[in-house]
Amino acid sequence: MSNMRDITVPRNVFLVLATLVGVWLIWDSVVYRLVTYSMWADYWEHSGALTEWLRNTLNPGNPHVSDDSSSARYIPLYYLLVLIGSPLGLDALDLMALSAVINYLLVVVGIWLFCSVYFRNPWAPAVAFVVLFCGWGVPWIWSNLYELRSFFMTASYPSTFVFGLSLISFWLTLSFMRGMTGFFSGLALLLLLSALGFISHALTGVFLVGATCLLAVTEQDAPPSLRVMVIIA
Repeated sequence: MSNMRDITVPRNVFLVLATLVGVWLIWDSVVYRLVTYSMWADYWEHSGALTEWLRNTLNPGNPHVSDDSSSARYIPLYYLLVLIGSPLGLDALDLMALSAVINYLLVVVGIWLFCSVYFRNPWAPAVAFVVLFCGWGVPWIWSNLYELRSFFMTASYPSTFVFGLSLISFWLTLSFMRGMTGFFSGLALLLLLSALGFISHALTGVFLVGATCLLAVTEQDAPPSLRVMVIIA
């Protein structure tokens, strides 16, 4: 009974924290939309890509420059959102709100998976959640800064999407190194996450791959062959 309590209490604390922030984020994304009060936010670049994709799904133009080139803002997640939103009559701002919610869920799941495996302490995910979202002081408002004041402005961005993928990739790396996943399925998923990360946001993709390689190098008692395979993947 004591062991169950030791696991259940920190898990419930994490779920309460994640739910409170999640409800707040959904309200902001759908109703208040704090980021739309800033004319300088990258939000408009990303929403412009969604607007153009909604207008012409199969052959979109460049939403930012008047020429025939494509745009780095066209990412797989946004294409999926367009496929969902177009038949439902959603506009670009609605899809940005949906992107923010999806990205938040990825980050929350990533925190839980990675911190549970890496720290091997039931309280680690809850502590990491508080530190990640509340431990920055007064931050800059910029991509890849996750204090709540910044996160609510950037939750819908590709960088946040890839950060969530990064945390999941870290968990997958540790699981693979410890024999908790199948060999080929683990490598295939690592390759997929790395490719998706680079396609979606190259700078955060570097973080994903670099930190994954560091985990492979520093994981204790892992066979050298597995370290090499993860680094190659």
